[in-house]
Amino acid sequence: MTTLASLRCMHELIEEQVDRTPDAIALVSAGEEITYRQLDARANRLARHLERLGVGPEVLVGISIERSVDMVVAAFGVLKAGGAYVPIDPAYPKKRLGFILDDAKVRVLVTQESLARDLPNHRAQLVSVDADREAIEAESEVKPPGVADRIGDDEIKAAPAGVELEIGEQCRTEGKARGPECGATSGRPAASGRSGSEK
Repeated sequence: MTTLASLRCMHELIEEQVDRTPDAIALVSAGEEITYRQLDARANRLARHLERLGVGPEVLVGISIERSVDMVVAAFGVLKAGGAYVPIDPAYPKKRLGFILDDAKVRVLVTQESLARDLPNHRAQLVSVDADREAIEAESEVKPPGVADRIGDDEIKAAPAGVELEIGEQCRTEGKARGPECGATSGRPAASGRSGSEK
C-alpha cells in the first residue's frame, strides 16, 4: 500500500535519477542531448532565476515553448522553484492564448524569443529561455531551497476549462493518496466554461 511518506513529487523523482545515473543521457531532441546532471543544473539555474521574479508556492507560471530540451528544463525549473506550471501550446490561436493567460492569472511566462512576438497582450512577466539565457546561466547550479500543473480541459464549442493537479497526483502509483510535501492543493476545477450557445 502506498503511503504519503513514500510518495515523491515529479521533480524529486528526476532528482533521484540524477543521483543514480548523473552521466546517463536524459533527453534527446532535435540533435541536442543532455545528461541528467546537465538537466538538473539547467533546471536549478532557471529555478533560481524564477525565484528572483517571485515564483514560489501558489504562483502559476506559463510555459509556451516549442517541444525541445528547453521545454522540459522549463517545467522542471518551475517545479524546483516551488511554483506550478501552465502548459500553453504556442500553436493555439492568439485569442485562445490570451484567454488562458488571463484566466489562469499567470504571473510569469517562460517562452522563446521567436514566440514572444506573436503573443497577445498580457500582464505576465516574460522570461525568454534564449534571449535571457546569459542571465539564467549566471545563476547557481545548486538546488534552490524549496504544485502542480494546470492543464486546459478542452471542450468543443466551450471556453477551455483549467484543472489543477497535485504533483503527488501526477506521480502516484496506487490509490488516491497524495503527498502533502508537494505543497499543492487538491485537484479541482479551476475555471468553468459555458456552452457555445451563450450570448
